[in-house]
Amino acid sequence: MSATTMPTSAPTAPAEFDALLRCLSPELRQPTTTITRIAAGMSGAGVYRVETPDGQFVLKTTAQDEPVGVWRSKVRMQQAVAEAGIAPKVFHADENRRAVVSELIVDRSFPNGG
Repeated sequence: MSATTMPTSAPTAPAEFDALLRCLSPELRQPTTTITRIAAGMSGAGVYRVETPDGQFVLKTTAQDEPVGVWRSKVRMQQAVAEAGIAPKVFHADENRRAVVSELIVDRSFPNGG
């Protein structure tokens, strides 16, 4: 396992953690970076919370069998809506690993009954 920590709520296999770490841009791969699973889709895609001293991010991975053209279209759409201020900012996209790192938006829903 790398020098980066792996919390107990993160993927249990060190090899999986290392693979996810390689999806991040080099500046996010810090000794204190943690990666915690948020959700997983039926297609093999995964959503992870990434925490570093510099901030919190979301890592979304897509199944490797998704056609690269489809993946590129989705990333371009995500970048376009982010630039319009409608979606979280995209910080990094890794085509070979079909991974996108974006800004983590904390839910600030209105309280019920107010």
